[in-house]
Amino acid sequence: MITEKELLDTIFDRLAEDGPRLVYADWLEEEGESERAEIIRVQTAILRDGMYENGKWRSLADSERVKMQVRSRELENLHLDKWFTGHPNLRELLRQNPVRIIWDRGFIRYLKLYHIYHDLTFHLPDNLCVIDVIDLYNTPIRTLPQGLRVGGLLRLTYTNIHTLPDNLHCGSIDLSQTQFSTLPAGFRVVRDLHLEHTPTARLPKKLSVGGSLYLSHTPIRTLPDDLRIDRNLYLSGTQITARAARNILENMPFLSDQARTTGLRSAGFASLARQAERRAAQRRIEGRT
Repeated sequence: MITEKELLDTIFDRLAEDGPRLVYADWLEEEGESERAEIIRVQTAILRDGMYENGKWRSLADSERVKMQVRSRELENLHLDKWFTGHPNLRELLRQNPVRIIWDRGFIRYLKLYHIYHDLTFHLPDNLCVIDVIDLYNTPIRTLPQGLRVGGLLRLTYTNIHTLPDNLHCGSIDLSQTQFSTLPAGFRVVRDLHLEHTPTARLPKKLSVGGSLYLSHTPIRTLPDDLRIDRNLYLSGTQITARAARNILENMPFLSDQARTTGLRSAGFASLARQAERRAAQRRIEGRT
């Protein structure tokens, strides 16, 4: 029996495709969430200007399209009321400022809450899924909900976030200019992780960054041997020791050549960076022979 998590994993892995979302809509219908299924189907039909009916594709008539657009807005408001029950401040903010929320085939694509007045307290609901961006820049939020899933960027700059939920899923995360200091063990980011200007002094074991890791102007002095970075590493303004720099060059097998070189150069170890470049070039030559 397929689970909801597996269905959502497929949707987030294949965001451009309609099929996974429509399969999820069928699952929601079977689970008794007919209105949640309906908004996926209605918004998909509007975007594609057509729909499958009895296994055949047909275009929407003009009158049908107008009715679907009206129904789509009704469903958006219904889901805001449902998802943000118990969060009246946030619900009213979104209803009064529609530019802050953009929908995409039954899912929220952008949720923009930046520069909220700090006397407005709010929380995000559990198990919230956002396809692309949640922007919480300079808001009074202090905690993130369980089950939060963000396909793109989770922006938390200038917030009071101190910890992250263990089951957080996000493409990139920006924690720069916060008081954040501790990542959970085994934390994984699909793309970039920004920790600039934070009090982060130690990284957890088995941290995996699919893009670039930004650690500029942190009190970091050493890096864990099992750190994985696929692109760049930025260490300017840190207190990386000479021993740690040598370890970056000689060990740390899960660093890409690019991360090794950019990390050493940005930390001020130019000669070690040149050595890293020469070794990377030699490996490329050996790989072609």
